[in-house]
Amino acid sequence: MPNPEKEAIIEEVKEKINSAKLAILTDFQGLSVAEMTELRKLLRNANIDYKVYKNTLTRLAAEQLGINELEKYLVGPTAIAFGKSDDLITPAKIIKDFSTKHQHLNIKAGILSKKVISPEDVASLTNIP
Repeated sequence: MPNPEKEAIIEEVKEKINSAKLAILTDFQGLSVAEMTELRKLLRNANIDYKVYKNTLTRLAAEQLGINELEKYLVGPTAIAFGKSDDLITPAKIIKDFSTKHQHLNIKAGILSKKVISPEDVASLTNIP
């Protein structure tokens, strides 16, 4: 049983997944502080939360929401971009464009309507007109 502090983080992750139309899991290992700051600024300007959570707590939150396929993507450093609006394209586009310019940012997976989608599916969202 996680302690109260960890329980609060699990609840926060659950709330963000529930309220997000699209959540994108990324691997940011190798990005410099300046690059990470630039990415956070781009996402914040588009009203997208981008936060690092412990993989174990993210896994527990996902399991409590009935999202069981996420565990295999929760390896290594993971940050999650939570798109708050109905716009699915903007979060995917920002992450994909940034990862094209900065090879150290990689899309691990996405959560769309409480279903896990592959990195290719996340990238394909940018092709929707």
